Amino acid sequence: MPTVEAPPDWVPVERRWLGMDRRTLLPAGVVALLVAFAFWVLPGVDSRVAVDDPIKAGDVIQVGRWVEFDPAVGWNLESGLRSGTATSGTYPDSATLTKGGITLTVTTGDFDGTATALLAQLRKNNDKLGPNALDLQSGTAATFRTAGEITGVIARFSTTTVEGLLGALVSDGRGIEVTVYGPVDMASDRRLENQIVAMLESVRLVDGEAS
Repeated sequence: MPTVEAPPDWVPVERRWLGMDRRTLLPAGVVALLVAFAFWVLPGVDSRVAVDDPIKAGDVIQVGRWVEFDPAVGWNLESGLRSGTATSGTYPDSATLTKGGITLTVTTGDFDGTATALLAQLRKNNDKLGPNALDLQSGTAATFRTAGEITGVIARFSTTTVEGLLGALVSDGRGIEVTVYGPVDMASDRRLENQIVAMLESVRLVDGEAS
């Protein structure tokens, strides 16, 4: 089975921001607010929020019409829906899980290009954020392939208090962004890191017509 291996120095990661032009997944103008909230407000809030929707064995999270993944048991579902629970038949285009100070978000939307192009666009958008921009480390992004046969790329990023990874995947005209962030002292927690890798591996497309 195809696997994704974490880089030796991989530190758990961040949250989403997409969109400063029509090719990305979130509306223009939303990005700066998301970055400010996710990186400077949420870390403090998460530490005070009790687990109230824990993931159980067999749970599957569906994101939008076409994407699902297997969440790690014991993580908390902060936003999003389990597969088969959308009473309206519509699933939100984003889902967020938290555990031990780490936040993982999966976001999806239409994207006409490759995973490398999506990551490049996200880097470009980030550079436009000025003082709110993240330090996306330069160099070649790591390539990985999910068990669902989707190829993606991952880049590291950091702020003064947070480090993480930003992953971009594209398949059949659908872009998928996976962001994970956590405090720098989370780097040594291999158990949580392995859970994150497993969630990345599990990302796959589903038959949207049947959802």
